[in-house]
Amino acid sequence: MYPTMKTFLDLENGSVFLVFFGLLRILGGSDGNPGEICYNVCEVSNMITMDDIIREGHPTLEKRAKEVGLPLDEDTKKTLTRMRQFLINSQDETIREEHGLREGVGLSAPQIGISKRMLAIYTLDEDFEEHHDYIIINPKIIGHSVAKTYIAGSEGCLSVDREVDGVVPRHKRVSMRGHFYRPDTDTVEEKTIRLRGFLSVVIQHEIDHLDGILFTKRIVADLERAEPIEFKLPETEDDESTPEENHNRFPKEGKT
Repeated sequence: MYPTMKTFLDLENGSVFLVFFGLLRILGGSDGNPGEICYNVCEVSNMITMDDIIREGHPTLEKRAKEVGLPLDEDTKKTLTRMRQFLINSQDETIREEHGLREGVGLSAPQIGISKRMLAIYTLDEDFEEHHDYIIINPKIIGHSVAKTYIAGSEGCLSVDREVDGVVPRHKRVSMRGHFYRPDTDTVEEKTIRLRGFLSVVIQHEIDHLDGILFTKRIVADLERAEPIEFKLPETEDDESTPEENHNRFPKEGKT
């Protein structure tokens, strides 16, 4: 079951985020077997909060993170699981308000002061159709399109508190190879995935963190011959808005 979802653009900082309402669920199997993990009640003990997120100017955000050794040790597994859980918690309205979290769809280890090449992503795509739930170790972009794209207004970042406007050029499609960790089975698998559109932007943003680069360093005045990501709100029976009208009504807030 996928959560009901709305996408917003914050009028103050021009970034994009995804707010999830309702039951958050990862299906371990379509038959409802014990592999199903339900996040209706989120684990909040030892949780990552905004106090754990370091901000721009911190030296850890300005240096290349170190490769992660394999096999993973138990402390690293716990850290990766907590990173993913932060994203889930941040998308739950009750937990977010109770703990003062900011919405996020991606989080890298350097953002919590750990200079290791690992990250978590938890989001739907811009079409509100495909759910992406990744914990990735030592990711590497091995191919990308010539075509560029960007998020209208600007990107957002949990480590950047100030208002930032501008275009951040990103490859429209990327191929990425890395080791993927699954907490439910406690397994690591090396594989290659191909991402496009919003997910391509998210993975590039997070890998930049691993290379000591904030999105603010990539802003350009204009980007010719590139189309912005178009977010499509789920249609309702009484909603006659066009895709363009949907894009223009997004409030802007949340981060990666």
